[in-house]
Amino acid sequence: MGFDLLQARLTKKSDGTYAATMKTAIAPLARPIDIIHAGPGRLFLAEYTRPLDHQSGLPQMPGRILELKVKK
Repeated sequence: MGFDLLQARLTKKSDGTYAATMKTAIAPLARPIDIIHAGPGRLFLAEYTRPLDHQSGLPQMPGRILELKVKK
């Protein structure tokens, strides 16, 4: 985890334990750290920082705020 936004669904089993089903909701992301529900069909997603590449020691790009909304 850490680069995708996951959806987790818990199901209570007959023995009282829980089973989790994980599904990737949005990918790829760069370290999502917060989600804000801003009304029906609208989310803001905060990312921390984004590496320029994963191979070198280059500096990272600043984080960003993504607006996700339902297309009308």
